Amino acid sequence: MFGFFAQKVFEMDILRCDDDHLDIDFHYCPLVKAWQKQGCSDEQIAMMCDHAMCGDRGIGECFGVELDLPGTIAKGDPTCQLRYVRR
Repeated sequence: MFGFFAQKVFEMDILRCDDDHLDIDFHYCPLVKAWQKQGCSDEQIAMMCDHAMCGDRGIGECFGVELDLPGTIAKGDPTCQLRYVRR
């Protein structure tokens, strides 16, 4: 499902994976770390993260599911919580 390197880089935990749900927690985001090192504000990081998540939303659309984001590292949460749901 997810490559070895992606799982290691993002420190991913797959919490649920069935026909209607894919719940993943990411414990690390290299994008957020890079933006922080560049001196971006919290508001800028949250905006850029939202734009970067367009790719994840597009992946969901390809599989007929929607992406919910109950929490993101960019907004100060301890994990990015990606929840793909078939509606």
